[in-house]
Amino acid sequence: MPRMDGLAATAALRRRADPPEVLILTTFTSDGYILDALRAGAAGYMLKHTPPEQIVAAVRKVMDGEPVLSSVAVKQLINAVTAPAADSGPDRRTRRAEAEAMLDLLAPPEREVAIAVAEGSWCTAPAWSDPWHRIGPGGEGREDCGAPGRPGVG
Repeated sequence: MPRMDGLAATAALRRRADPPEVLILTTFTSDGYILDALRAGAAGYMLKHTPPEQIVAAVRKVMDGEPVLSSVAVKQLINAVTAPAADSGPDRRTRRAEAEAMLDLLAPPEREVAIAVAEGSWCTAPAWSDPWHRIGPGGEGREDCGAPGRPGVG
């Protein structure tokens, strides 16, 4: 989506005075994304490869106020809930310091890509400053992409 991602759109819709129910239809299956979607206010979470009749049934259930989760989402949530407690490992500051130390080992373009991925960028181009990455294999132009806040990313 050109201006914001699905999570931001869900949160914005749910903040309205008379918010609609939101069913996330996605290809993302990470437990972090599923949890973020539910925290943003999604009433359901389905994968795009779900058979059409199941998607229609899910839309109807969400419209009736029932939560709907795909089996993959349920499995991911079970794994997230039953995983060892976060406080059994290094605390958040320690993990952040370790991550920053690893980032410091990267060359500037690699670091930029790593940070963009961590911030949710969808672009896989190796360097945003390279104008040639904007040209597709057939010479056609493509939308610029990069880290959030840069052109082409919501």
